[in-house]
Amino acid sequence: YTGKTVFLAAKLASAMNSGQYRCMFGSNGGNRNFNLYFYYNGSTYQLHYSSGGAGGVSANMSYTSGNWGTFAITHTTGGVLTYYYNGQQLGSAQTGVTFYQYLSTSSENVGASDNYWSGPISVVSIYGSTLTPLQILSCHNAVRGRYGLS
Repeated sequence: YTGKTVFLAAKLASAMNSGQYRCMFGSNGGNRNFNLYFYYNGSTYQLHYSSGGAGGVSANMSYTSGNWGTFAITHTTGGVLTYYYNGQQLGSAQTGVTFYQYLSTSSENVGASDNYWSGPISVVSIYGSTLTPLQILSCHNAVRGRYGLS
């Protein structure tokens, strides 16, 4: 086991309220292995990650609700957390983020943890390794034509 990656193609159906989270993937109870959320800070969207007691928030992304996008996050066993939007890294990687790996005490769900996702999620890929930036871009390029993404 060499890290974690989740990659999704999704569309948020409607705008969110300031301070609101919408879960793309994760668990709503027990020890959280790998929760990925959309977050709206009142002016822009971000991705939010949580695992155990660790996590963080991505740099801002220029996302507009109602549009398709690809979203990814990687977490290395060495504690490096990197967010991606449409195949491109969002800001700088975060370091020193504790890597947790629990036996799941509750089911992990797509779009249905806490703060349910609002919209379609059509592609979900979960890896037991940390994909490289080139591999994330390759995932994006493999599906972008379906959703009119560049």
